[in-house]
Formats: sequence, C-alpha cells, structure tokens
Amino acid sequence: RLAFSVAAHMEPDILLVDEVLAVGDAEFQKKCLGKMEEVTKKEGRTILFVSHNMAAIQRLCPKTILLEKGRIKMFGKTEKVIDSYINKSLLQHGVFEVSKDVLKKDMFIADVKTTDAEKKQKTNFIHTDDININIVCQVNKIIKNVFIGFSIVDKTGRKVFTSQRALKTEMNQKKISLTAKIPGYFLTPGNYLVNIALSIPNMLLVDLKENACRIMITDTGSELAMYDGADYGCVFSPCEWITETS
Repeated sequence: RLAFSVAAHMEPDILLVDEVLAVGDAEFQKKCLGKMEEVTKKEGRTILFVSHNMAAIQRLCPKTILLEKGRIKMFGKTEKVIDSYINKSLLQHGVFEVSKDVLKKDMFIADVKTTDAEKKQKTNFIHTDDININIVCQVNKIIKNVFIGFSIVDKTGRKVFTSQRALKTEMNQKKISLTAKIPGYFLTPGNYLVNIALSIPNMLLVDLKENACRIMITDTGSELAMYDGADYGCVFSPCEWITETS
C-alpha cells in the first residue's frame, strides 16, 4: 500500500503496477482505481497494470497483453483478449465431478447439468432460450433447515445474481432432484459459470461446488445486437417506456 502511494505521486512517465488490488481493503482498492484513472486519462501517463481482476482490467485498460509461461500469447483490444483468456479458462472448468472427500458428508451435491426447454442437456444457448439448471443432492443423513442456492458468475468474476430455496427432505429419502429455470431474454450474451451451495443460513456450509457447470449465451438478434461486442450489462430488463409529446 505504501509503495503504491509513493510511486503514484512521483509522477513517473511509466508506472508498473503489479496486483495492487490484491492487498488492502475495499476503500484502498477504490482509491487505487481512481488514482490510476486520473494518471492515465487526465495526466496522459502510461500504466502497465498487471492483474487477474478482469473487471478492473476492463475498466482501466483499452489494450491488454496476455502472458502465458512468460511469453506474449496475445495483444490487442481488452475485450477480445479477455474473451480469449476466459474461453480457455471455461474449457478447464465447468465439468462436474464429485470428489471422494464429499461422499461421506451428510448431504452433498451429486450432479449438476444444464438443459433446454425440451430437457436436452446442453451448455450453448441463444439469448431467448429458457435455461434449466438441474441439481441432484445425495442425502446420507437428513439435516433440518438446509437451503440450496446457486449463483451465476460472469467472465469478469462478477456475481450476476443468486437464487435459493429451502430444501425439504423426507424420511428414508436418498436423493433430491431440483430444477431452477432461468427465463429466456434475461441473461445477456456471454460466458458464465454456475456455483451451487447447500447451507444452513448463518450457521453451516454443508457443501459447496464452485464452477459446477458453464453456460454460453449467444445473441441472435436482440435489439442490442447492433452494438456488437459492447458491454450492455448483466441482464436484459423489460422496462416500460412512455413517450410524451408536447
């Protein structure tokens, strides 16, 4: 924190900032971002910003270099470089597996998959499709007051939304199958990961499966498709527009 504060006020022509957002509290990180924007946009100096924080990179950097094993893998517009990096990461994640260490838990997440309206398993959807998240929970021992929930995380690591419900169990029940439907024309086009959790609110995390599955959504003709590649937020909103003339 001290090093950044000193360096930022020395007015160097080129400032190398390496993972500065990994330290300090939220207020310090906010000040860092503000200072870096001031240095580049108002003072016209150069910052080399090294980070795994996709949201910060997208906010600060018009161009980005992707390094792999110390070599330049890609250089260009930030949006395209981030897409390339995330797409590769998505191929490495989002394949559901049950590890041996959870098999003895009282309850655990046994399976997760995404399906379309016809219950066909798939990961690629168009923006108008309903998306079903199908979850199977194994019950070795009934636990009371357990909730199951999922969160959708976008390519920058930003949590888009969370949904949950109480998990009702019956005597001698071994498995519980649930389906949550994300309505079509809700998520904007992009790549997403799904996190699943079983928990007793404010008491116990029963089981957690991060990157349980992945979702890829393509825009095939929304009214925003004309802005190809632009960031138009996390969700589509069916706002009511009223026009008044005078």
